[in-house]
Amino acid sequence: MSIVRSFIKNTSGVRTPPVAPSNSSAPTIDDTTPIVGQTLTASPGTWAGSPLPSFSYQWQADTGGNGTFANISGATAQTFVVTSDQSGDDIRVVVTATNAAGSASANSAETSAVAAQDTTPSAFSFTDVTAQELSALVESDAITVSGINWPAAISVTGGEYQRNGGAWAASPGTVANGDTVKVRQTTSGSQGTNTDTVLTIGGVSDTFRSTTKDTVPAAFSFTDATNATRSTVYESDAITVSVFFADTAISDIYGVSQLGAVALTSTPGTVANGHSVKVRGT
Repeated sequence: MSIVRSFIKNTSGVRTPPVAPSNSSAPTIDDTTPIVGQTLTASPGTWAGSPLPSFSYQWQADTGGNGTFANISGATAQTFVVTSDQSGDDIRVVVTATNAAGSASANSAETSAVAAQDTTPSAFSFTDVTAQELSALVESDAITVSGINWPAAISVTGGEYQRNGGAWAASPGTVANGDTVKVRQTTSGSQGTNTDTVLTIGGVSDTFRSTTKDTVPAAFSFTDATNATRSTVYESDAITVSVFFADTAISDIYGVSQLGAVALTSTPGTVANGHSVKVRGT
């Protein structure tokens, strides 16, 4: 009977026997808060042994929630895609190191329970704008996506959206938790008209509305003076300018105007919403 022994030459040419693998730092998983659909990657940890060992992997799940782990069928690669079968389970990986002198195994720490995908964000809202120029491109304020743990679908009607300051898009896409999003639109070509852009993320929507400026005020009227004395200056009652979103022209032909506490004038000018106006004539 013959006996075969394995030896390894060191750098000085002396043959030394192989050394079985031993672990000094446990394997790790790149994300310990896994989500269904996520790809997990194992790191083998730190091992000694001569020759250097090769590694194999076995992913396990605690299906009973009692700390007892069982092999996940077919999950023997360094990466593992979590499925709905593991929803609610803790996950760990067993790394086996092997060389000519033998093999040894070490477990990673277990993850938290696998979470289901949540693609429904918290409610969000845009601030509407008024007194906009006609047929102008206008952007919304930015909203921040929150409350999701998996990429959510995003779509827009009546405009475009921008994610994280990137390119503007009208086609559907996806956003992640923490992304910032703006929308933009072209305002109406008519005065005092609304334009709506609707952004939808994971089934949750809000509308960004712009309203164009309107220089046509609500109708107003003065109380006429009757039985007036000839060549006498009369001053009207005051009217309040209302229901428009921009300065508008003011002029009179037969008298002079008074804008709030501003001096009387007969020169054409502008008034704004809420201004009080009087006229007087002789």
